[in-house]
Amino acid sequence: MIAFDIDGCINKSKEDAVCYGLKFFAGYQVAFNKDGYYLKDVFQGAPPQAYEIFWQKFGYDIYTAPPLDGVKETVYMLKESNILACYITSRDTCKTFGGITFEQITSDWLKKYDIQLPVYYCKDKLQAAKALGVRLMVEDKPENILALRDFTDVIIFRHGYNRYIDGVSASSWSEIADILNKRYNFSTQITYLTKQ
Repeated sequence: MIAFDIDGCINKSKEDAVCYGLKFFAGYQVAFNKDGYYLKDVFQGAPPQAYEIFWQKFGYDIYTAPPLDGVKETVYMLKESNILACYITSRDTCKTFGGITFEQITSDWLKKYDIQLPVYYCKDKLQAAKALGVRLMVEDKPENILALRDFTDVIIFRHGYNRYIDGVSASSWSEIADILNKRYNFSTQITYLTKQ
């Protein structure tokens, strides 16, 4: 089983949150840390309620932005090659944005972009990976990478906040596809449509 994290791996939620945050938090006295993982780490020092206001204002747009280039092609290739794959996410299924649950937003988003795989929601990705028998995980969150790699192979989806962690890494889905092709020796290589 191959598993993919969603936020920061399938989409550019981390970058989008920073872009929206630069305007939103300009009205607060905050310290900006471009290499933070959590919003509170990136924009440090705002009142606690400001972060929740931010997510209610921009969360839906951030979490429904198009997936990264190459995700769809990779999902198709895995399905065509009968490779079991899924998403493991710590998204809170009960959290709502505009009255819509995070779980429904996620389901609708995966359908809209035709990148559907089974989704497993959890608080502890290591436990979820063990329960599912995951043999390879694509992950970006530093503490998850460190916990998971004692159990399974991890491809680090590279961002500034995880640059200090050594290991097999990728910064695009074409790089992930190359790693998967080498590991699983697909009969048909994953090819990507190039934007004109």
